[in-house]
This record gives sequence, C-alpha cells and structure tokens, in this order.
Amino acid sequence: MSDWKTVTDLVINAYPSTYAKMPKSQRDAIQGVWAQTLDDLDFEMVRRAIVSLIRRKDFPPTISEVRREVTRGEHPSAGSGWSQLKRRIEEQQLGIYYSESIDPLVLKARTRAGVTGTTYQDQRAWEAEYVRLLDEEGHVGGVDEGALEVGGQEEGGQPVGGEVPIP
Repeated sequence: MSDWKTVTDLVINAYPSTYAKMPKSQRDAIQGVWAQTLDDLDFEMVRRAIVSLIRRKDFPPTISEVRREVTRGEHPSAGSGWSQLKRRIEEQQLGIYYSESIDPLVLKARTRAGVTGTTYQDQRAWEAEYVRLLDEEGHVGGVDEGALEVGGQEEGGQPVGGEVPIP
C-alpha cells in the first residue's frame, strides 16, 4: 500500500457517507491528485495534519486545508523574516553568494511590496505584505512583538512618520 493510499484511506474511512457510493476508480483518481499536490510536503506531517483535521471537521478536508495545516507555524516571524531578507539584500548589493536560503513567503512579500532596499520604509512595506500573505494562508499572527523598531530613522537621522525614537 502506498503512503498516499494510507492518507486518502484515512479520509475515506473517517467520512464514509461522503465516499460510500463513489466508484473505486474515482477513489483511485483522488489518491493520484492528493499525491501530486502534496508530494512536496513531508508525508508524516501530511498524515498528522489529516488526523488533526479529521478530529475537528465534520466534512472531509480539502487539499488546501491540509497544506495550510502542515505549514502552520513554519514561516518565520516578521522580525526573523526581515532579518533574513535584509541580509539577502545586502549580499545582493555586495555581489556575494547568498549565505542561507530564505522562506519563499518572505521572498514573495518582497516582490509584492517592491522592496529593493533596507530602509525603514522598505521594512514597513515588506512587513505589511508579509502579514497579508500569512493571513491569506490562514496563519495566525506572524508579527512578533518588538520586531520593528519604534521610531525608525531615515538616512538623515530624522524620525519616520512623526514617531519619536525611544532612547
């Protein structure tokens, strides 16, 4: 029995009324779709996510619900994500090889926000987009307290947005 048959059988057996009259060929097709759309995730994490969803849901989970459940909490906090991105931008500006991989959601937020530098305004724009992306994926929170400096400063040393720096 394949791993994917195991997880789809979990769903089929947990919700028998949904699948009772479904032909075996259709159930096999479902297994193929699940395998293709979830094979980039760790199998054991997928299995645990499905068990967790079965315990909480009255209806079979969708593939996107399983993906959200697996990736919940895996993305870095906004403070950690910004630190990774800032280091990447600085390395790009220096023309050196990237020292570490970065979470794809961090990079997606950079692209969507149009961030090219490491100024306070770049940080704020990136963070707003990152939090939006986390919300879209169903993550709770995403911003750790103190992740952003209160009263960041522009190059001239002037406070941004009328905020007063804390000494």
